[in-house]
Amino acid sequence: MDTNYVSHYTKKLERGREISYGFHKNYGNFIRVIKRLEKPDSNGNTEIDLVNLNYQLHVMSDRMMAELMTAYDLPQCHIDQVLAGKVIS
Repeated sequence: MDTNYVSHYTKKLERGREISYGFHKNYGNFIRVIKRLEKPDSNGNTEIDLVNLNYQLHVMSDRMMAELMTAYDLPQCHIDQVLAGKVIS
């Protein structure tokens, strides 16, 4: 695992999807939703990004992060940390 993660959470979703979110030292808070493929595509990929956002590389506000977290039914305590401008811990 990348040692730059301060926190990293995952949650399996329906239809082969998975969400990961947390705080990365280089990118700040991040949220990523992937779909795992039943077999590799023509480029050899075994997953595709549906959502891949973070504070450093994308214009993502605390409000946008919280809205995505709410949409994916993530823990309220983590949403509250984001809305308070804190690191997800």
